[in-house]
Amino acid sequence: MGESIEELRRRALEYVLERYEIVAAVAKVDLEAVNRPRPESIRYRNRDEIVREFLSMANAAANFAHHLGLITTEEAGTAQTDFFARHPELAGDLED
Repeated sequence: MGESIEELRRRALEYVLERYEIVAAVAKVDLEAVNRPRPESIRYRNRDEIVREFLSMANAAANFAHHLGLITTEEAGTAQTDFFARHPELAGDLED
């Protein structure tokens, strides 16, 4: 039998929260090691660039889950706000 809507909602929120934590993990990777196998034209120039890319993917996951009705607007916003509260060093790096 299929999952209940509550279980789907729980799993969607968990997935979104995990995507944000991946952003924090990516901020700590060895950029040279990540870039080594990549063609020069698509290498990351700095840590902020890779963090922004993964943050964009986390935001897209939250947006998608919200549009499917699996998480609320508040949950989507709280996921990002809580992430930056836990990782304030990343918020400062992403300001233009």
